[in-house]
Amino acid sequence: MKNVAKIQNPYSYKDYLQWDEKHRYELIEGVPYFLASPSVLHQRVVGNIYFALKNLIKECSVFVSPLDVLFVEDNESAMDSKNVVQPDVFVFCDESKIKEKYCIGAPDIIVEVVSPSTASKDAIEKFNLYERFKVKEYWMVRPEEKTVTIFRLENGRYGRPDVYDENGEIILLFENRQIKVRDIFG
Repeated sequence: MKNVAKIQNPYSYKDYLQWDEKHRYELIEGVPYFLASPSVLHQRVVGNIYFALKNLIKECSVFVSPLDVLFVEDNESAMDSKNVVQPDVFVFCDESKIKEKYCIGAPDIIVEVVSPSTASKDAIEKFNLYERFKVKEYWMVRPEEKTVTIFRLENGRYGRPDVYDENGEIILLFENRQIKVRDIFG
């Protein structure tokens, strides 16, 4: 499957479920994107973020990829969804959004660990998708630079991001809970 700028008949989650299970894809606005295997550094950072969030946020569910997150429009069913992503790490505080084989609706936090091959998609397509569906916090983590950029929803839009280097401390949505950035990259 190739990524295409615009397609006449966008793909849906129903189509996605029929594809070869040996490969992973995401759908953004009905356009399929192939997911390459992550690097060791990527996986270490994902693991560190998962454990930090899991230990700090007890009242919510923290997940790691691969698990589908479906964003549905008001007039469509889950099977008709044109937006299916597998964020690296994500948090749902509303348990009703967690189904047996996927999650549906906006997570409270989405973390994408950015690699050179995904940087553009994470910064443009996913940014726009997450903002449109009202994800409260969107983290873009850059392991090579040892930085974390966090966009927070303000009046339905992402405001100016907070950027943390390895000496910073991220203050979570949940009051008085912090993650040292060095722990993410350590």
